[in-house]
Amino acid sequence: MTFINHEQTRKIGELLKTNEPKPSLNFYSYTLPDGTEVIEDTKQPPLNHPATIDFLFAVIMQDYGFWLGSDNIASSTGEHAANGYITPLWAMAGGKRLKGSDFLWTVSMGVLKVWEDFFCPQNLAIADNDTIEWWLADDAGRVPFPDFSQRASLARDYGRDMMRNHLSARNIVGEANKSAQPLKKFLQSISHLPGYQGDPLQKKPLLLAMALANRPEHFLHVPPDDPDWRPIIDYHLMRLALRTGMVDPGNWLPHVEARCVKPEKPGEIKTPYIPLEGEQEIREKVFQAIQEVATISGKSPVQLDFTLWDARRYCPEIEVPNCPACPFTGECQKRTNLFQPVRRTTWY
Repeated sequence: MTFINHEQTRKIGELLKTNEPKPSLNFYSYTLPDGTEVIEDTKQPPLNHPATIDFLFAVIMQDYGFWLGSDNIASSTGEHAANGYITPLWAMAGGKRLKGSDFLWTVSMGVLKVWEDFFCPQNLAIADNDTIEWWLADDAGRVPFPDFSQRASLARDYGRDMMRNHLSARNIVGEANKSAQPLKKFLQSISHLPGYQGDPLQKKPLLLAMALANRPEHFLHVPPDDPDWRPIIDYHLMRLALRTGMVDPGNWLPHVEARCVKPEKPGEIKTPYIPLEGEQEIREKVFQAIQEVATISGKSPVQLDFTLWDARRYCPEIEVPNCPACPFTGECQKRTNLFQPVRRTTWY
Protein backbone atom coordinates (compact mmCIF):
# COMPACT_ATOMS: atom_id res chain seq x y z
CA MET A 1 0.00 0.00 0.00
CA THR A 2 1.33 3.43 -0.98
CA PHE A 3 1.38 6.07 1.72
CA ILE A 4 2.27 9.72 2.22
CA ASN A 5 5.14 10.57 4.56
CA HIS A 6 3.56 13.59 6.23
CA GLU A 7 6.79 14.53 7.96
CA GLN A 8 8.46 14.86 4.56
CA THR A 9 5.62 16.91 3.11
CA ARG A 10 5.91 19.16 6.15
CA LYS A 11 9.64 19.62 5.62
CA ILE A 12 9.27 20.35 1.90
CA GLY A 13 6.33 22.67 2.56
CA GLU A 14 8.25 24.60 5.19
CA LEU A 15 11.21 24.87 2.83
CA LEU A 16 8.99 26.33 0.11
CA LYS A 17 7.34 28.68 2.58
CA THR A 18 10.67 30.34 3.34
CA ASN A 19 12.21 30.07 -0.13
CA GLU A 20 10.84 32.32 -2.83
CA PRO A 21 9.46 30.03 -5.59
CA LYS A 22 10.69 30.49 -9.11
CA PRO A 23 8.47 32.47 -11.51
CA SER A 24 5.67 30.38 -13.00
CA LEU A 25 5.93 29.00 -16.51
CA ASN A 26 4.43 31.62 -18.79
CA PHE A 27 4.68 29.75 -22.14
CA TYR A 28 6.42 32.72 -23.72
CA SER A 29 9.75 33.40 -22.03
CA TYR A 30 11.99 32.52 -19.11
CA THR A 31 14.16 34.62 -16.83
CA LEU A 32 17.88 34.12 -16.29
CA PRO A 33 19.36 34.40 -12.78
CA ASP A 34 20.54 37.93 -13.61
CA GLY A 35 16.99 38.97 -14.45
CA THR A 36 17.35 38.88 -18.24
CA GLU A 37 14.21 37.76 -20.06
CA VAL A 38 14.75 35.22 -22.84
CA ILE A 39 11.95 34.98 -25.39
CA GLU A 40 11.29 31.37 -26.44
CA ASP A 41 10.48 32.26 -30.02
CA THR A 42 11.43 28.81 -31.35
CA LYS A 43 8.80 27.17 -29.14
CA GLN A 44 6.08 29.72 -28.43
CA PRO A 45 4.04 32.23 -30.47
CA PRO A 46 4.92 35.92 -30.29
CA LEU A 47 2.82 38.26 -28.19
CA ASN A 48 -0.73 38.79 -29.44
CA HIS A 49 -0.43 36.25 -32.23
CA PRO A 50 -4.00 35.58 -33.44
CA ALA A 51 -3.58 31.79 -33.37
CA THR A 52 -2.03 31.45 -29.90
CA ILE A 53 -5.12 30.02 -28.18
CA ASP A 54 -5.70 27.42 -30.91
CA PHE A 55 -1.99 26.60 -30.81
CA LEU A 56 -2.01 25.99 -27.05
CA PHE A 57 -5.15 23.83 -27.18
CA ALA A 58 -3.73 21.64 -29.97
CA VAL A 59 -0.15 21.30 -28.73
CA ILE A 60 -0.90 20.66 -25.05
CA MET A 61 -3.32 17.97 -26.24
CA GLN A 62 -0.16 16.19 -27.51
CA ASP A 63 1.86 16.88 -24.34
CA TYR A 64 2.26 13.36 -22.99
CA GLY A 65 4.29 10.15 -23.18
CA PHE A 66 7.77 11.41 -24.11
CA TRP A 67 9.57 8.11 -23.62
CA LEU A 68 10.46 4.93 -25.44
CA GLY A 69 9.98 1.50 -23.94
CA SER A 70 10.93 -2.02 -24.83
CA ASP A 71 7.73 -2.23 -26.84
CA ASN A 72 9.27 0.41 -29.14
CA ILE A 73 12.97 -0.46 -29.18
CA ALA A 74 15.05 -3.47 -28.26
CA SER A 75 17.21 -3.05 -25.19
CA SER A 76 20.98 -3.37 -25.49
CA THR A 77 20.79 -6.86 -23.97
CA GLY A 78 18.49 -8.05 -26.74
CA GLU A 79 15.70 -8.78 -24.27
CA HIS A 80 12.34 -7.08 -23.93
CA ALA A 81 11.21 -6.20 -20.44
CA ALA A 82 7.44 -6.16 -20.15
CA ASN A 83 6.95 -2.93 -22.07
CA GLY A 84 9.24 -1.16 -19.64
CA TYR A 85 10.83 2.26 -19.85
CA ILE A 86 14.16 2.37 -21.68
CA THR A 87 14.97 5.98 -22.50
CA PRO A 88 13.49 9.48 -22.86
CA LEU A 89 12.44 10.52 -26.35
CA TRP A 90 15.06 12.59 -28.19
CA ALA A 91 14.78 13.92 -31.74
CA MET A 92 16.28 16.54 -34.06
CA ALA A 93 14.35 19.71 -34.83
CA GLY A 94 15.80 22.89 -36.30
CA GLY A 95 19.25 21.31 -36.28
CA LYS A 96 19.14 20.70 -32.51
CA ARG A 97 18.78 17.48 -30.56
CA LEU A 98 15.78 18.08 -28.34
CA LYS A 99 14.11 16.11 -25.61
CA GLY A 100 10.43 15.25 -25.42
CA SER A 101 8.26 18.29 -24.91
CA ASP A 102 10.95 20.66 -26.22
CA PHE A 103 10.82 18.75 -29.51
CA LEU A 104 7.01 18.90 -29.63
CA TRP A 105 6.85 22.64 -29.00
CA THR A 106 9.64 23.34 -31.50
CA VAL A 107 8.13 21.42 -34.40
CA SER A 108 4.71 22.87 -33.60
CA MET A 109 6.05 26.40 -33.68
CA GLY A 110 7.71 25.60 -36.99
CA VAL A 111 4.30 24.68 -38.40
CA LEU A 112 2.68 27.83 -37.02
CA LYS A 113 5.24 30.00 -38.79
CA VAL A 114 4.31 28.63 -42.22
CA TRP A 115 0.61 27.81 -41.74
CA GLU A 116 -0.96 30.25 -39.30
CA ASP A 117 -4.36 28.61 -38.92
CA PHE A 118 -3.13 25.00 -39.01
CA PHE A 119 -4.16 24.40 -35.38
CA CYS A 120 -7.74 25.61 -35.68
CA PRO A 121 -10.34 22.83 -35.20
CA GLN A 122 -11.55 23.10 -38.81
CA ASN A 123 -8.14 22.12 -40.17
CA LEU A 124 -7.38 19.45 -37.59
CA ALA A 125 -10.76 17.83 -38.22
CA ILE A 126 -9.85 17.09 -41.83
CA ALA A 127 -6.10 16.55 -41.47
CA ASP A 128 -4.95 13.25 -42.96
CA ASN A 129 -2.06 11.20 -41.59
CA ASP A 130 0.42 12.75 -44.01
CA THR A 131 -0.48 16.25 -42.78
CA ILE A 132 -0.17 15.32 -39.11
CA GLU A 133 3.05 13.47 -39.87
CA TRP A 134 4.38 16.71 -41.39
CA TRP A 135 3.52 18.47 -38.11
CA LEU A 136 5.20 15.92 -35.83
CA ALA A 137 8.21 14.93 -37.95
CA ASP A 138 11.85 15.46 -37.05
CA ASP A 139 14.46 17.02 -39.32
CA ALA A 140 14.80 13.76 -41.23
CA GLY A 141 11.06 13.61 -41.92
CA ARG A 142 10.40 10.80 -39.44
CA VAL A 143 7.91 10.92 -36.57
CA PRO A 144 9.79 9.91 -33.39
CA PHE A 145 6.70 9.36 -31.25
CA PRO A 146 5.95 5.65 -30.69
CA ASP A 147 2.17 6.14 -30.88
CA PHE A 148 1.70 8.22 -34.02
CA SER A 149 -1.64 6.71 -35.05
CA GLN A 150 -3.13 7.51 -31.67
CA ARG A 151 -1.80 11.06 -31.75
CA ALA A 152 -3.22 11.58 -35.24
CA SER A 153 -6.60 10.27 -34.12
CA LEU A 154 -6.62 12.55 -31.07
CA ALA A 155 -5.92 15.61 -33.22
CA ARG A 156 -8.70 14.76 -35.69
CA ASP A 157 -11.19 13.74 -33.02
CA TYR A 158 -10.55 16.98 -31.13
CA GLY A 159 -11.19 19.04 -34.27
CA ARG A 160 -14.32 17.08 -35.17
CA ASP A 161 -15.73 17.32 -31.64
CA MET A 162 -15.24 21.09 -31.62
CA MET A 163 -16.88 21.41 -35.03
CA ARG A 164 -19.78 19.10 -34.18
CA ASN A 165 -20.55 21.11 -31.05
CA HIS A 166 -20.02 24.49 -32.75
CA LEU A 167 -17.18 25.36 -30.39
CA SER A 168 -13.98 27.32 -30.72
CA ALA A 169 -11.03 27.51 -28.35
CA ARG A 170 -11.37 31.26 -28.05
CA ASN A 171 -15.09 31.02 -27.20
CA ILE A 172 -14.45 28.36 -24.54
CA VAL A 173 -11.97 30.72 -22.88
CA GLY A 174 -14.31 33.70 -23.25
CA GLU A 175 -17.24 31.87 -21.65
CA ALA A 176 -15.04 30.76 -18.75
CA ASN A 177 -13.96 34.36 -18.16
CA LYS A 178 -17.62 35.39 -17.77
CA SER A 179 -18.06 32.89 -14.94
CA ALA A 180 -17.72 33.66 -11.24
CA GLN A 181 -15.28 30.75 -11.10
CA PRO A 182 -13.35 30.90 -14.41
CA LEU A 183 -10.96 28.02 -13.73
CA LYS A 184 -13.69 25.62 -12.63
CA LYS A 185 -15.83 26.61 -15.60
CA PHE A 186 -12.92 26.19 -18.02
CA LEU A 187 -12.03 22.73 -16.75
CA GLN A 188 -15.65 21.65 -17.00
CA SER A 189 -15.92 23.04 -20.53
CA ILE A 190 -13.01 21.01 -21.90
CA SER A 191 -13.65 17.83 -19.90
CA HIS A 192 -15.36 16.17 -22.90
CA LEU A 193 -12.73 17.07 -25.49
CA PRO A 194 -10.61 14.28 -27.02
CA GLY A 195 -7.09 14.63 -25.66
CA TYR A 196 -8.34 16.26 -22.47
CA GLN A 197 -10.92 13.78 -21.19
CA GLY A 198 -10.64 10.83 -18.86
CA ASP A 199 -7.81 11.78 -16.51
CA PRO A 200 -9.26 12.14 -12.99
CA LEU A 201 -6.32 14.34 -11.99
CA GLN A 202 -6.69 16.50 -15.14
CA LYS A 203 -2.99 16.98 -15.84
CA LYS A 204 -3.38 18.29 -19.40
CA PRO A 205 -6.51 20.38 -18.70
CA LEU A 206 -4.73 22.06 -15.78
CA LEU A 207 -1.59 22.57 -17.86
CA LEU A 208 -3.66 24.21 -20.60
CA ALA A 209 -5.39 26.43 -18.04
CA MET A 210 -2.00 27.46 -16.62
CA ALA A 211 -0.65 28.26 -20.08
CA LEU A 212 -3.67 30.42 -20.92
CA ALA A 213 -3.59 32.18 -17.55
CA ASN A 214 0.16 32.72 -17.38
CA ARG A 215 0.86 33.91 -20.93
CA PRO A 216 1.59 37.67 -20.90
CA GLU A 217 -1.79 38.21 -22.59
CA HIS A 218 -3.57 36.44 -19.67
CA PHE A 219 -6.16 34.85 -21.95
CA LEU A 220 -7.79 33.01 -19.03
CA HIS A 221 -8.55 35.35 -16.13
CA VAL A 222 -7.38 33.17 -13.25
CA PRO A 223 -4.83 34.54 -10.76
CA PRO A 224 -2.04 32.26 -9.52
CA ASP A 225 -3.50 32.19 -6.01
CA ASP A 226 -6.95 31.06 -7.15
CA PRO A 227 -8.21 28.34 -4.73
CA ASP A 228 -9.35 26.12 -7.62
CA TRP A 229 -5.79 25.40 -8.79
CA ARG A 230 -4.72 21.80 -8.20
CA PRO A 231 -1.37 20.01 -8.64
CA ILE A 232 -0.35 19.20 -12.21
CA ILE A 233 0.95 15.66 -11.75
CA ASP A 234 3.31 14.43 -14.44
CA TYR A 235 6.22 12.00 -14.47
CA HIS A 236 8.68 14.55 -13.09
CA LEU A 237 6.61 15.38 -10.03
CA MET A 238 5.99 11.69 -9.35
CA ARG A 239 9.71 10.97 -9.51
CA LEU A 240 10.43 13.94 -7.22
CA ALA A 241 7.83 12.82 -4.67
CA LEU A 242 9.21 9.27 -4.60
CA ARG A 243 12.86 10.25 -4.38
CA THR A 244 12.39 12.95 -1.74
CA GLY A 245 10.38 10.48 0.33
CA MET A 246 7.14 12.46 0.30
CA VAL A 247 5.48 9.31 -1.05
CA ASP A 248 6.48 5.73 -0.23
CA PRO A 249 5.46 3.19 -2.92
CA GLY A 250 4.98 0.41 -0.38
CA ASN A 251 4.15 -2.89 -2.09
CA TRP A 252 4.69 -1.31 -5.50
CA LEU A 253 8.40 -0.80 -4.75
CA PRO A 254 9.63 -3.46 -7.24
CA HIS A 255 7.78 -1.65 -10.02
CA VAL A 256 9.40 1.73 -9.38
CA GLU A 257 12.99 0.65 -8.81
CA ALA A 258 15.14 1.67 -11.77
CA ARG A 259 17.90 -0.62 -13.06
CA CYS A 260 20.55 0.04 -15.68
CA VAL A 261 20.26 -2.27 -18.66
CA LYS A 262 24.03 -2.61 -18.70
CA PRO A 263 26.38 -1.41 -15.97
CA GLU A 264 28.60 0.24 -18.58
CA LYS A 265 25.62 2.07 -20.08
CA PRO A 266 24.03 4.10 -17.27
CA GLY A 267 22.09 6.08 -19.86
CA GLU A 268 19.49 3.33 -20.19
CA ILE A 269 16.95 2.47 -17.52
CA LYS A 270 14.80 -0.62 -17.41
CA THR A 271 11.58 -0.57 -15.41
CA PRO A 272 8.53 -2.79 -15.90
CA TYR A 273 5.15 -1.39 -16.68
CA ILE A 274 3.33 -0.92 -13.40
CA PRO A 275 -0.16 -2.43 -13.12
CA LEU A 276 -2.94 0.08 -13.61
CA GLU A 277 -4.02 0.00 -9.98
CA GLY A 278 -0.46 0.66 -8.80
CA GLU A 279 0.04 3.59 -11.15
CA GLN A 280 -3.26 5.12 -10.04
CA GLU A 281 -2.49 4.63 -6.36
CA ILE A 282 0.96 6.20 -6.55
CA ARG A 283 -0.16 9.10 -8.73
CA GLU A 284 -3.11 9.89 -6.45
CA LYS A 285 -0.84 9.87 -3.39
CA VAL A 286 1.59 12.22 -5.15
CA PHE A 287 -1.35 14.52 -5.94
CA GLN A 288 -2.35 14.55 -2.27
CA ALA A 289 1.24 15.03 -1.10
CA ILE A 290 1.80 18.04 -3.38
CA GLN A 291 -1.52 19.48 -2.21
CA GLU A 292 -0.28 19.15 1.37
CA VAL A 293 2.98 20.86 0.46
CA ALA A 294 1.05 23.73 -1.12
CA THR A 295 -1.11 24.16 1.98
CA ILE A 296 1.87 24.14 4.33
CA SER A 297 3.81 26.57 2.14
CA GLY A 298 0.89 28.99 1.93
CA LYS A 299 1.13 28.99 -1.87
CA SER A 300 -1.12 27.52 -4.54
CA PRO A 301 -0.03 24.42 -6.50
CA VAL A 302 0.42 26.52 -9.64
CA GLN A 303 2.68 28.96 -7.79
CA LEU A 304 4.88 26.02 -6.81
CA ASP A 305 4.61 24.16 -10.11
CA PHE A 306 7.74 25.47 -11.82
CA THR A 307 9.92 25.07 -8.72
CA LEU A 308 8.84 21.45 -8.38
CA TRP A 309 8.97 20.70 -12.12
CA ASP A 310 12.35 22.41 -12.52
CA ALA A 311 13.87 19.92 -10.07
CA ARG A 312 14.04 17.54 -13.07
CA ARG A 313 17.25 19.39 -14.02
CA TYR A 314 18.94 18.07 -10.87
CA CYS A 315 17.07 14.76 -10.59
CA PRO A 316 16.54 13.63 -14.20
CA GLU A 317 15.27 10.31 -15.48
CA ILE A 318 18.48 8.56 -16.46
CA GLU A 319 21.45 10.77 -15.61
CA VAL A 320 23.12 10.66 -12.20
CA PRO A 321 21.27 13.13 -9.92
CA ASN A 322 23.10 16.34 -9.05
CA CYS A 323 22.01 16.37 -5.41
CA PRO A 324 24.30 19.19 -4.20
CA ALA A 325 22.76 21.64 -6.67
CA CYS A 326 19.15 20.66 -5.99
CA PRO A 327 17.10 23.12 -3.89
CA PHE A 328 15.50 20.17 -2.05
CA THR A 329 18.75 18.44 -1.11
CA GLY A 330 18.62 19.37 2.58
CA GLU A 331 15.20 17.78 3.09
CA CYS A 332 15.41 14.97 0.51
CA GLN A 333 15.68 11.30 1.45
CA LYS A 334 17.69 10.79 -1.76
CA ARG A 335 15.95 7.57 -2.77
CA THR A 336 17.52 7.93 -6.20
CA ASN A 337 16.92 4.30 -7.16
CA LEU A 338 13.20 5.06 -7.42
CA PHE A 339 11.50 5.93 -10.69
CA GLN A 340 8.09 7.22 -11.64
CA PRO A 341 5.38 4.67 -12.48
CA VAL A 342 5.57 3.69 -16.14
CA ARG A 343 2.36 3.16 -18.06
CA ARG A 344 1.62 4.16 -21.62
CA THR A 345 -1.23 6.68 -21.45
CA THR A 346 -2.37 9.85 -23.21
CA TRP A 347 -3.12 11.47 -19.84
CA TYR A 348 0.41 12.67 -19.02
